[in-house]
Parts: sequence; structure tokens; C-alpha cells
Amino acid sequence: MRSLFICWLLDFVAAFRYFSVDFYTNGQTLGEAMKTTQISFEISEGILDVLNESREQFVHQVRLFTALQLFKSHKLSLGKAAELAGMNKDRFLIELDTHAITLIDYDPAELEQELERFES
Repeated sequence: MRSLFICWLLDFVAAFRYFSVDFYTNGQTLGEAMKTTQISFEISEGILDVLNESREQFVHQVRLFTALQLFKSHKLSLGKAAELAGMNKDRFLIELDTHAITLIDYDPAELEQELERFES
């Protein structure tokens, strides 16, 4: 019964991410209407040399690793973490798998309670 529930839950999550709603604000989509901010910091060019990365590659990695960590620590949702990483949800799901970060992070006791609730 547990594996059936987990399979159902994973199928539900996979199907849910394909639904989207466009919101409009004064002719702009919500994403276009949202304000952005610039965050910058200085690093030694030697760090880029050691990493053998361009500035663009480094910025991409910093955004990705920050998004992964914030998702893992439950501070950002999947959608917001993907947005921070600069990618769509499907690509971010692949990155979660690549970095061994679980999509659904239940505490064992919490999962047991949920499963008991569905079994009764």
C-alpha cells in the first residue's frame, strides 16, 4: 500500500508541473511585471582561473547552487528555485537528481503518519 501511495504521489507531482496559468497585469505577464534587483559581489580573477570558468559560467553555477541549497533547506519552492537558477522546472528537477536532492523530503516519522492516515 505504501509503495502504491508513493507512486501515486510522484505521478501527481510529475503531472502537476505541466499545468500553468498565465496571469496578466496591465497587459504584462506576472513575471514581466515583477520587480527585480541586482546582486553583485567581487571575486578575485584568480578564482575564475583556478575553476577554469568564464564569468558567465561562474554566475550560472552560483545561481544554480544557491537555488539547490535554498530548495533543499525548504526556503524556496520548486518553481521559485528553478526561477532563481534560470531554468524551467523540468531542467531543475534533473539538477535535483544530479545533486542527489530529493523532491519530496519527508521525515520518516512524518511519512509514517501520512501513510497511516491514508491506510485508515
